[in-house]
Amino acid sequence: MTTPPPPSAPSPSAPPPSFSPADESAPERALDRALDLLARCFSLLSGFCLVVLIAIFGWLVFGRYVLNATPTWAEQLGLLLIAVITFFSGAVGVHEQRHLSVDFLRDALPRGPRRLLLVAGDLVMAVFGLLMAVNSWDLVLFKWSTKIPLLDLPEGLRSLPLTICGALLVIFAGSRALRRALGRYPDDEHLFDPLDALQAEAGPLHAPEMPPGLPPGPPGGAAPDRRA
Repeated sequence: MTTPPPPSAPSPSAPPPSFSPADESAPERALDRALDLLARCFSLLSGFCLVVLIAIFGWLVFGRYVLNATPTWAEQLGLLLIAVITFFSGAVGVHEQRHLSVDFLRDALPRGPRRLLLVAGDLVMAVFGLLMAVNSWDLVLFKWSTKIPLLDLPEGLRSLPLTICGALLVIFAGSRALRRALGRYPDDEHLFDPLDALQAEAGPLHAPEMPPGLPPGPPGGAAPDRRA
């Protein structure tokens, strides 16, 4: 009767288990859903503005080269929509962490310093968003009494997307920095090394178990001669 091999013990050099979405509390899950919903709303708004922008410039080309009557308002409205698309999409990209980054130095560091750099990056982004929101709001108030040519809309609308984008950066980046600093943010690909997981799951190697009743092979690993 063969004895089953002992259960594999975890590697002593394996890192401790990290925080995962399953460990989130009810308020944290509610916060994640609220932030995801907020980002999705602004993403849909940016997509709608992009569709309107394409339609406007299509009408601009048709009116200029076919009807010989250029719609002069199309360019001004297009510039306003471009500002909305750019800043709203940029804020959503910060929430989804899709912006380009130079991370070869950060990824070469151990897990602890890597987390500190991520927290510092989120804090810098949150402070930048706060400065953007405050200063652009002053610009909105300063230019609100002026009208956009050909649209008869307040000139301050051009700066309003900057204010909203700055506020979103404070919400998205600030909440992520706080949760990462407290160790309550699920690890992403920048903190999680797949090789660590393989080392943690791998146990000591054992010789393959021989089926009962089968005589062991000859020394040297050669297969037994089964000829009569």
